[in-house]
Amino acid sequence: MTNEISTDRGSEKRSKFLLRLMCCSFSTAFTGGPDVIPRSVAQGFDVFLDATLGQAYGLVSDRLSFVHDDFRDLPDDQWWPRIFDDELRYFVPIRILYELMARFDKGGAEKSFLINSINNAIPKDHSFRFSEKHFELVFLSLFYHLHQFASQHPDIMEWMFGDGAADNVTSTFKTHLANSGP
Repeated sequence: MTNEISTDRGSEKRSKFLLRLMCCSFSTAFTGGPDVIPRSVAQGFDVFLDATLGQAYGLVSDRLSFVHDDFRDLPDDQWWPRIFDDELRYFVPIRILYELMARFDKGGAEKSFLINSINNAIPKDHSFRFSEKHFELVFLSLFYHLHQFASQHPDIMEWMFGDGAADNVTSTFKTHLANSGP
């Protein structure tokens, strides 16, 4: 993901560091293949994050500029692995990821809201519609590294987020993995 979110530092898009970070996890879906999705999903994801996080979205996003500064020269698919390599430095993005995953574990309302937010952001004349299958692709991409980290370091997850945190991440991820089948 390059041009949609990555523009000059002074632009509005460049100030959405949290959006950029979240979209890094599923940016490969923008490049082609059978599950290609248009870049306009980022606009819908922005609406979702704004509604989900409220005023904290802008505040947290501003404070995450250091992540962009640290990783600006890395390919998108390297951002989250690097974050999880230094979990103490990057505690805030990991915390946000964990909190977002927990919201999707509480039923279908968040999932429906995200799907609708994305579809409303896609130009009406575009034939693409963001479906539940696309949601599962984005969900699995977004939370893959959190799941891997929880599997490899359950003790750190418990320390960071409390008892049962690693098990919650693993079970939520596996539920969505099962839903993503053919």
